[in-house]
Amino acid sequence: MDSPTPKSHSKPTSCLKTFLIVIAGLCAILIIASITFGLLQLIKSHDITDPETTTMPSVNTETSYSSTTDSGCVQNSYSVYVDLINTSIIHAWLKPKRLGSTAILYANISKTNTNQTTPTPIFYTSENGEPTWFDFAQLELNFDGRVELSWSDEDTNVSYIYVYETENVKLKGIRPAFVSKLAMGPKMEQSFHFRPPLGWINDPNGFSRTDDGLYHLYYQHYPHSKQWNSMYWGHAISTDLVNWIHQPIFLRPNDKECGTDCGLFSGSAVPIHDGLKAFFTDNNNTRINPEIQRTVYTKDTILPFNESEIIISDLPDLKEKGLKLGADFRDPNVFLGPEGYYYMTLGSSDTLGAGGVVLLYRSKEKHSVHSGWMFQNVLKTDNAFGTKVCECSQIFQLGGRRRLSQTLYALLYARTGSKDGDGRANLSPIILGNFDGSNFNPIEEQELDFGAGSFGFQAFYDTIDDEAILIGWLANWPDWDRISDWSTSLTLPWVIRWNNRQLLIGPHPNVLGQLRDIELDGKALLRGNAVVLPNGTAYIRLAIEYYYFYNGIFLQLNHPDYIQLGVKVSKAGLEIVKVKHNDPANRRFLAADARPDIVHIYIDRDSLEVFGEMKNDGMPRWAGTSRLTGLNTFVESVQLSTTDRYSYLLQGCQIWSMKPAKFLGRL
Repeated sequence: MDSPTPKSHSKPTSCLKTFLIVIAGLCAILIIASITFGLLQLIKSHDITDPETTTMPSVNTETSYSSTTDSGCVQNSYSVYVDLINTSIIHAWLKPKRLGSTAILYANISKTNTNQTTPTPIFYTSENGEPTWFDFAQLELNFDGRVELSWSDEDTNVSYIYVYETENVKLKGIRPAFVSKLAMGPKMEQSFHFRPPLGWINDPNGFSRTDDGLYHLYYQHYPHSKQWNSMYWGHAISTDLVNWIHQPIFLRPNDKECGTDCGLFSGSAVPIHDGLKAFFTDNNNTRINPEIQRTVYTKDTILPFNESEIIISDLPDLKEKGLKLGADFRDPNVFLGPEGYYYMTLGSSDTLGAGGVVLLYRSKEKHSVHSGWMFQNVLKTDNAFGTKVCECSQIFQLGGRRRLSQTLYALLYARTGSKDGDGRANLSPIILGNFDGSNFNPIEEQELDFGAGSFGFQAFYDTIDDEAILIGWLANWPDWDRISDWSTSLTLPWVIRWNNRQLLIGPHPNVLGQLRDIELDGKALLRGNAVVLPNGTAYIRLAIEYYYFYNGIFLQLNHPDYIQLGVKVSKAGLEIVKVKHNDPANRRFLAADARPDIVHIYIDRDSLEVFGEMKNDGMPRWAGTSRLTGLNTFVESVQLSTTDRYSYLLQGCQIWSMKPAKFLGRL
């Protein structure tokens, strides 16, 4: 038998080289695959077509998306990186994605020279409520540095996260870190009207000014989608009524069990020496009396200082007045009135045919909003045009104490359920008169908004500047799309005055003072040429010489969603012309018999405000608003029609671009 062949020393060396080459190749493949996978996940984390949520970075925040856990198990998760200081406060809304699961929010504190830390649960909930309900967490980590907040996409549905510091939130606002796709609205970066940082908005609430000069604007808000739902109170502050700083959400409903049957409806706020007192309607349709009135005190105007308390729970018995009130009983508006008492108006309805009703209450003690409330009188009934409810009612003092010989008040409300002969719904009358603490004696009445484009106006008397200032929701319930809508806006701030002959209504002077930008070619407009609006915004001033020739003057606003859109001045009056496909043929938005010498037109991305002024009045007399539809469409250009005749119909025509308003605390 042959002896075994001796092993060569070169053979093992060759095999080892081959083995090392194979291993190196496999490592390269794994590295490439890992990089590719990471890129795919990074792309996925910023894909706005993701069916559940999308993240948008805000100041001092970063977001990332991962599909594996440390143990190697596949588990989709989101991460939000936020920079905190020791006093930072986190507000977060989340809930389980399905019955039986637990929603958990984790915190990962990044430390120097540490590559990885273990996520720590900082909030969890296994509660399952109504589909629209989210559990709320206020978290204070007492940490200075960068923190990663994360959650499992398999079990946890996060709606909204923001961060703030109490000591600087009035200057810097909130810092949004995460917003769900359902609540993310169009950015409208060129817009100059107020809108919320996310979600839904309607009536302004608690519109007021504190002794430090800050304007406070609370508002009806739903932060979890762009549809009306159980109402919260949002909040923003301003020094000039034009540029706003978004604050933490002020009031949250307890809507876990009743969903849209619950909500914190409209109300008002009264500055007091050590803070602010807010009044609102607590709505719960599962109660015998669904609408009751509550109040809450805030020391810093940012968050309530204590729990709210019930102040009025029962409707008054008005049999002696021939009235029987329905379930509508809402929108408490409180103001300081005659003899040092505080007064409150509430809107209601009469089931016997009187229509809408305005109720009046009075504080039990002078100079006190804490002393309780007593019913005073029925201030107004109104069944004009089929009015069902007087909503958002209020009385406010007009400015001009140094100009007027007596204190005058205005009564304001919305005729909910009404529709006039021109097809305009829910008109808002404003009535000038005398108020003695029990009765309101009218002097003058006019339409507040001839365009019927706004609803839920709220005003207050500014003691610092001796002015009455007003703002409204720049939309109306007939415009509300229950299937698909987006965050609407509020009107520009208006000033209301009485010149001993007429109520005057016009934009606050800060609007043009802050926002008017570059003058465009008004002469081209006068020649009949179209003037392009690159950002879809403009301010136009028409000085009118003659309005009653050649069917008047028509400024055409070219918008792709409308058959016809514009502003017309004629013998009939001042009119907003707005026609879309399938619009009612008889609908018309007209200030009948208005004879303005000057027309001011404010065009924003999704709205139109028009004011008519008599040249000797010094400010406008007629006001009209209109919401414009479309997420990505806007007024592209403006043009005067049949302008060969306008050389003498118009004294002048000027047009300016508008700067966007500044909003801190918005994505």
